[in-house]
Amino acid sequence: MTEVPPGAVLVMGEALIDLVPVTDGPETYRAQSGGAPANVAAGLARLGTPSWFAGALGGDGFARLIERRLADAGTELGLCARSELPTTLAVADPGPDGTGYHFHLDETATFRLPDHTAQVERFAAVYVGGVAAVVEPAAGAVAATARAGAARSLLVVDPNVREDRTIDPATASRLLRELCSLAHVVKASDEDLARLWPDTDPDESGRRLAAEGRLVVLTRGAKGATAWGGGAGGGGGAPRARAGGSTKRPRGAGVCGGG
Repeated sequence: MTEVPPGAVLVMGEALIDLVPVTDGPETYRAQSGGAPANVAAGLARLGTPSWFAGALGGDGFARLIERRLADAGTELGLCARSELPTTLAVADPGPDGTGYHFHLDETATFRLPDHTAQVERFAAVYVGGVAAVVEPAAGAVAATARAGAARSLLVVDPNVREDRTIDPATASRLLRELCSLAHVVKASDEDLARLWPDTDPDESGRRLAAEGRLVVLTRGAKGATAWGGGAGGGGGAPRARAGGSTKRPRGAGVCGGG
């Protein structure tokens, strides 16, 4: 592993292939590199923030496509696990309420992640979340690395909740809530928080997370985003900033972007 410069971010999670339907051909799908953590790692590198992607790459052509995309962005791959197994496929299913995904993940390389607890103190921030946080054997490694990140670095959690027949919703929600409880920074959509705390308004869930000392960034698609600083209470006077405003950049804000 090469030397880790100051300000570097460890991004742990999945890199997979999205199969997306195209409009110029019946029953035709386009393969594109995906996985929210991989997108974050590539995005950080393009923005000039050193990023290490701690995922797993398989031995097929799809894995080579993913590797080229990450390498072209400038993402370091020295912590990636390697396998001869194929890459997980996520088949997009557009509908009137948005796009869902169906995952083909049995016997794939994507979720065979090692524990990176020994590496976290070398990084300014550790970013976890996504499907790898709820699918074994990756979930155990992600949780262990997150606990170390919370103790020895800045832990950023993006739950990026996904619903699919291959994912147990009760187990997934519990694991993602546990990660949010560890985090210094939580970046989540209103849909994420509605699924994790279904009996609570997403804004209230965001304020509660912030009241425990976190920076919380709540995204709302085309409606923009809201941020609550650490210590924001649940009352109407909770400090918050909306997208487009001029605010002081809090520690950890540079790794709040997601895919």
